[in-house]
Amino acid sequence: MEIKKCLQCGDVGYETSLVYCKNCLECAVHRYCLDVMPKPNDKSVDWLCEDCQESKPSKKFSKRRHVVLESDNEITRPSEPAVQTKRRHVVLESDDEISRKGNKGFSYSFAGVRGITCAEPLVRPVWTGCFEVESVCRRMDGLAAHLSVKACEKVIKAAAFQPVMPVEILPRCNVWPKSFEVSGPTDDHIAVYFFPSLMKYEKVYDYLVFEMMRDDVAMRATVKNAELLIFTSIELPARFRRFQGKLYLWGVFREKQGGSRVV
Repeated sequence: MEIKKCLQCGDVGYETSLVYCKNCLECAVHRYCLDVMPKPNDKSVDWLCEDCQESKPSKKFSKRRHVVLESDNEITRPSEPAVQTKRRHVVLESDDEISRKGNKGFSYSFAGVRGITCAEPLVRPVWTGCFEVESVCRRMDGLAAHLSVKACEKVIKAAAFQPVMPVEILPRCNVWPKSFEVSGPTDDHIAVYFFPSLMKYEKVYDYLVFEMMRDDVAMRATVKNAELLIFTSIELPARFRRFQGKLYLWGVFREKQGGSRVV
């Protein structure tokens, strides 16, 4: 069968993650490009492309993503909250999380600063280095951290990471902030973006993002008086999930137990 491009992202991406329309076998979409992702152990997922949906008017299918899952076992992502513009001071967890407010950035192809309504990464990285997972003796090289244009001074100080950042890989549900369970995260909650530092690291980075989505895990690092929680962009509302057409990693700071509150 000829390899098709994903209807959602327009790229071949991870070929093994492409799911073909069960009716026409012509259209394909990545499992991780859907609003509702199948569970990792779902080996097969039945869905129909938009054209095939229209050929069956007796059934009501969502056309939002051009594809529809028909699997009994699915992971429901947090519903998208109403968009709030010009929000400049956000407290994720009033008890223990870092707040952030607007801050000017630099001119860049992906960072427009004037009249900020959506968070974007600043052009200049505040950190380059690697993640190190000691429990499995694994190091992920070639990473760069970019602050959000909305980051405040406290976040800037907290983002003074060591070149080698020790991280834990944990089930996402174990570190998911309580506030996200209510309305889900938005771009206002992004303190820092993580991207590959050089083009030669892009494939390794893309696979890291894919692994985290597939296994539904997150990363946790300890920095000064706070924890850095790192998630994939698939957890964000659809309009914020892709940067320059690709999924990415983002982080939010949370106060450590027993530490002084950072606001």
